[in-house]
Formats: sequence, structure tokens, C-alpha cells
Amino acid sequence: MVVAGPKNISNGYSLSIVPASTVPHDAFSYILVEACYKFGAIEKARQVIREFSENCAEESHFYAAMPIRLRRYTIYESALAESRSDKLKSIAEEYNDEEIVGELMERMK
Repeated sequence: MVVAGPKNISNGYSLSIVPASTVPHDAFSYILVEACYKFGAIEKARQVIREFSENCAEESHFYAAMPIRLRRYTIYESALAESRSDKLKSIAEEYNDEEIVGELMERMK
């Protein structure tokens, strides 16, 4: 997506081609977030972070609601969801986006 250039990223072109409703966010979304920040598309970066972190929160709540006898089978998935949220927060901190960092901190409680 970085190859598409700043014009395409800042106007949301890449997000309209591959919306999160069609292709869920994954590790490649970190690259998209960083590209948005680098090209000054702050709102687009925040949009991706909010969508991705919401997915992570839903996964965490899902695994936390599992019966205790099944939790040992979901430890990896639960930890992965939490680490993804941490990664999103660290990217936002790197670009000094205090607004989104605050939202992520609130969501992680």
C-alpha cells in the first residue's frame, strides 16, 4: 500500500478497495497504519487502529468468556489479541498520537 503513494493513502483509496468488512485487519494493517501516519493521513490511521483494536478487544472478551476447562486451549489466541493491541498502541505512541493512545489505554482496562 505504501507503493500506492501518499495521494492514494491520504484520500482513503486503499481503504475503499480493501475495507475491513471485506478483509479483516491482520499484521499487514500495521504497515498501513504506519504509511498513513507517514503521509499525514492521521484520521485514516486512527480509523484503521480503531477498527483493528475493536476486533482485538472482541477476541479478548470472547476468549475470556470461555469456560475455565477450555481456556488452556485458547491461551495463544488470547495473548495474540492482547499483543496486537499493544503493537497498535506503540505505533500510535511513536507518532505522538495522544488521542488514539488514550482511547487504546481506556479499551485495554
